[in-house]
Amino acid sequence: LFTAGYLGSVPATQALLTESLGVSSNVGNAIGAVGAGLFVGALSQPMDTVKTCMQGDLGRENFGTITQTLQSLVRQQGVLGLYRGYTYRSLNIIIDFVLLDWLARVFAPIMFPSKC
Repeated sequence: LFTAGYLGSVPATQALLTESLGVSSNVGNAIGAVGAGLFVGALSQPMDTVKTCMQGDLGRENFGTITQTLQSLVRQQGVLGLYRGYTYRSLNIIIDFVLLDWLARVFAPIMFPSKC
């Protein structure tokens, strides 16, 4: 999901905004990174919460398999409980997307001068 968001959503959004609305490339990148980060975070957060709970329960006293952990979390906290940490994680993904795009812009001409 992370790779699809970064390699697909961010450039597609940036191209759409710059071509149809005439916004600058940096603004298009920022909006693309925010949108993709929020979307990728929303899709992947429930399984990340399950994974984190299972990792924290070393003795497997509270959580067993992935399915049991998922059911237990929904039973105890409701579906919204699966999104604990969503804000922090989505902000992290957004920062990653902005940083990766910036690094690609800086280093692509150095590493691949014939293609840039």
